[in-house]
Amino acid sequence: MKINSAKMIILLFFSFTWTFSVMQAGAETSSTPLVLITQIQGQVEYSKEDSTWKPLQRNKLLFNGDQVRTGGDGSAKLIHQTAHTIQTMGGHSVIKITENRIDKLSGTLSEPVTAAANLFDNLEKRFAEAQHYTTMRRGVSKDPLRKGAKKELFLSPKYPELVWSNMGAEYTYELVIDNHSIPVGSAGSSEMVRHTITGVTPGRHVCQIKVLKDGQELSDFTKNCAINWMDSAQIATLEKGINEIKTLAPGDPFMLGLFLDNNGLTVAAMDMYRIYFKHNLQDLEMRPMLIKAYSDLELNDLKKQEVKRYQQLVSEKP
Repeated sequence: MKINSAKMIILLFFSFTWTFSVMQAGAETSSTPLVLITQIQGQVEYSKEDSTWKPLQRNKLLFNGDQVRTGGDGSAKLIHQTAHTIQTMGGHSVIKITENRIDKLSGTLSEPVTAAANLFDNLEKRFAEAQHYTTMRRGVSKDPLRKGAKKELFLSPKYPELVWSNMGAEYTYELVIDNHSIPVGSAGSSEMVRHTITGVTPGRHVCQIKVLKDGQELSDFTKNCAINWMDSAQIATLEKGINEIKTLAPGDPFMLGLFLDNNGLTVAAMDMYRIYFKHNLQDLEMRPMLIKAYSDLELNDLKKQEVKRYQQLVSEKP
């Protein structure tokens, strides 16, 4: 597995041509995120074109025409995807986002610092596909385990959990890793089954998840999968990247989730996305990433619920 620099992840999150569709009552519009605003301190507000000013208290994606203003105690960092630059905004300042730069309308804005940026093909593909998952489609299996989970998952001692759909309280499971059988009890009414993997060596391991009812295997629901347990070098690089994410985007579980997702730790990424959207219900632009994570993990019931929630939020959007 290739672990990419977290700084590059932050910038490359934006550094490709990505048309992201957001549905609105009877129509669709497209926009491209240009700037990540992060390290927000004090009074900071933003405004869409022809809209009122709203407070900013956490990291947010900004688009062409958006404006940001700060009070006397306000400051923030701005990472621009097209220009590949990082700038710091001071107090009593107003800026406007454009396609190629950040325009200072008043106050203080530091000179742009060039940041490294290379194109990650898989990241581009991930975001290009994200909108695909926001609509319900016919032909989705009614059986939560019939298709199987994402075939390749990376795990580590810090992120050791494997998840799959819960068939119901009356079912138990058998996890088989390299022909070693591990009984997994009922998950009760939980929305998914979680199992912590232990005792495996670094590298790739084939596995199966079997569904049992009254001790009898339901062979139609057996799914094959594979896990990749990270080695010490991969873990060290991953931890370095996580620390860089926390420095560049402190307190932002979404950006951490994006980094983990890009490096194959889909379960951990899903958990970070869930934390973020629990507290950022109205963030429609990025919500398809959670839907895609559910799809990657074949958590079909959760995926359907999230699609319905997304569509409801879009329909309620003024």
